[in-house]
Formats: sequence, C-alpha cells, structure tokens
Amino acid sequence: MFLKTLISFSFIGLFLLANCKTLTPPQRLSEQSGAAVLGLELKPPVSLLGNKVPEVLYFIKADDPEKLLETKSIIHTAKSKDNRFYLFNASPGKYYPVAAFYKGPPGKTVGGSISSKTSTVSVSYTPGPSDYTTFFSEEIAKKAVIEVFKNKVVAYGALVVQMSLELSKASPFQQKISDMIRPGALEVKGTMGTTIDFVKGKYNYIGSLASWKNEKDTLAKMNASMKKDLQASEWQTLVVEKPVMAETDGAKPKK
Repeated sequence: MFLKTLISFSFIGLFLLANCKTLTPPQRLSEQSGAAVLGLELKPPVSLLGNKVPEVLYFIKADDPEKLLETKSIIHTAKSKDNRFYLFNASPGKYYPVAAFYKGPPGKTVGGSISSKTSTVSVSYTPGPSDYTTFFSEEIAKKAVIEVFKNKVVAYGALVVQMSLELSKASPFQQKISDMIRPGALEVKGTMGTTIDFVKGKYNYIGSLASWKNEKDTLAKMNASMKKDLQASEWQTLVVEKPVMAETDGAKPKK
C-alpha cells in the first residue's frame, strides 16, 4: 500500500513539474511587431488529474473570419508559462487558434520469451512517448481570436477545449486544419473510429468549446501574471495596463 501511494505521489509530482516550465521571452525583432497572450487548457475525455496544458498552440492568420478555409499556412508557438501561451514578434493582425499538441510519457515496458527446442530468447519493448493532437472547431477559432497590435502585449482570455475521439464527427474546418498540420490524422478507419496513427502512439482528437472567459477579472489576473512572466524583458513594458475585451467584443486595447 505504501509503495502504491508513493508511486502515485511521484507520478503527480512529475505531472506538476512538467507544467511548471520557465518562460524565456525572445528578443524583440522589430518595432513594428507585438505580442498576444491566450490562456489554454485541454479537457480529456477521461482524466484523473484534471485538464492538460499543451506544449504547442497552432494559429492561422486571416483578415476575414469567413475565409479561414482559404488559409494556406500555420503559425505555432511553444512559448508558454502555466496555461498562458505567448505569440511573440508577430506582425499586426488577427490570429485564430486551431489546434494544440502535447506529448505523453513513455509507455510501460512489456516483455516475454520465445522458446525453441534448443534455446529461449527473452524480448522486451518499451513504447516511446505518445503524441496527442487536438484539432479545434471553427467556433473555437472565431470565439478565441486574438489580435496583435504594434508595440503592445495584449491578453485575450482563457480557453478550455473539450477533447473527443469521435473523429467521424470532424467538421470540414477540422479536416482542413488537420491536413495542414498532420495529413490523414482525422482519417477514420474501422467502426471503432481507429486512425492509422493510433497504433503508432499518435492520438488525434477533435476539440469543441468547453468554456471561454474574457471578462475583466480574468484579464486583470492574466495581465498581473504576464508582468511576472516577462520580468526583466522589454516585453514587460508593453503589457496593456488595463483589462481589455477581445476584438470579438468590439473593443480595442487602451493606449
């Protein structure tokens, strides 16, 4: 019982450690650029440890929200602290979140033996880390759109995405995004919805909106955390002081 409890606490400790990485802000590359911040968590179908914070967040840049499917390039960021994702050195414009990625721990080693009349050979196999990619719905992309302004760092809100393995329900938007990031990822094979990637330790999900918070209290807390995240960097001086509502609510950052 003691050993089982110790293993459980060790696993939780590793999980928490993995989500407490240090943010190293990059140098500013241009005075014409800015940065935007989006809070993000993923809600797995089943989880004993709560929501997951991904390692990479993907965006598409577009001027017209009705022409997102015409986008031909993906932008990503792995710069984050806790659940706050930073898009640094971005040119002014609107960026729509479309997917997220994280790696799981290596699998357990399995083994056995193969015997013949003259000898016995022992074999073992340890699966590598698993990849988890979630492709967001068009609703999420439009709801949590962020806008980059020159010489400003702006927080837009906190997003929670519900993960689902029901790949047969993927929308044309999710299919398009998956083909840009991981071609064939949402290609359903078999009645159980198994994909080609599944047996390779690559798990693919579709994501729907679980919650979106961009009220003043949420943004004020994000701004306070951002100033700590960006401490001793030029970016800290560009953080918008007062909470601002997202562009979807018709407001612009205060000067």
